[in-house]
Amino acid sequence: MIYINKNVFLLYGSEGLLIKEAVEKIKLKYLNKITVDLDFVKLDGEEVDFADIIDSCLVVPLLSEKRVIYVKDANFLSETKSSKKNEEEKLANFIEKEFPDYTCLILTAEKIDKRKKVYKAIEKVGYVKEFKISNYKEKIQWIKKRALLYNKNLDESAAAYIAYNTGDLYQTDNEIKKIVFALEEKKLIKKEDIEEIMSRNEEANIFELIDCIMENKKNIALLKLAELFKKGEKGILILYMISKHFMNLCWVKMLGDNEEEIREKLGLHPFVVKKLIEQARNFSIEKLKYALNLSQQLDYDIKKGRIDDKTGLELLISRL
Repeated sequence: MIYINKNVFLLYGSEGLLIKEAVEKIKLKYLNKITVDLDFVKLDGEEVDFADIIDSCLVVPLLSEKRVIYVKDANFLSETKSSKKNEEEKLANFIEKEFPDYTCLILTAEKIDKRKKVYKAIEKVGYVKEFKISNYKEKIQWIKKRALLYNKNLDESAAAYIAYNTGDLYQTDNEIKKIVFALEEKKLIKKEDIEEIMSRNEEANIFELIDCIMENKKNIALLKLAELFKKGEKGILILYMISKHFMNLCWVKMLGDNEEEIREKLGLHPFVVKKLIEQARNFSIEKLKYALNLSQQLDYDIKKGRIDDKTGLELLISRL
């Protein structure tokens, strides 16, 4: 991407780590290391005025090939309503018709509205790229490639274990670094090598329990529940996560298989959305609502002192 001969870049998506690294590559391409502080400007996209973006782009670089203006979190690209519509149009016209060749403008955002005039202007004269991990298989491949950057080989089982037990790529990368440091002597890393090293977050442990419930593995689910309580997990948190999962499945069932719409509605990682869609296909909306009602009733009973959380969750899992 850094070799693309463009002056304006729009980098967006759910994976902040990939966006951050892309920004660094562009900076490396255009900025002189000696004058980087003078030829690089970072603006807060949530606070900056459109006029300030234009003014910053008009300043000539000192010793660098281009002056780099970085607008981080450019949320105006996703807002459906704007009180500064005229200013937005001026920025769009500036990008499309008046943008100086000596400047590089980078805008980043998590979400965008492709109907925006600024977006259309960038798409016409600049470079637009979405950064996301679409599915489990893609995340595993990213993990294996990432490990190679640290001179380590991960087999498929190790990469899959890391993928399952981490969230976004920031967390994933931190776990890979930890494993590489701990297993400095090993050339090929397998799942059994990393199980004791990885600090699996409490949500990952609860997700394993939820997966067992969804796959009708009642006995394994009860064992995992016992393990969670042994580790000191709060029953109310476990119940909240189970209820939230069934609520998300209900939404997915109602919204259909439109991944983008589900992501926007629920604010979930693409990998999680993919998994929810696959799980929702196995259940009717009536069964999902029944499971959600059971979970919500248990929450009420626990708070009223009618049942303790451990016994209640054991009964819930058995009924589900």
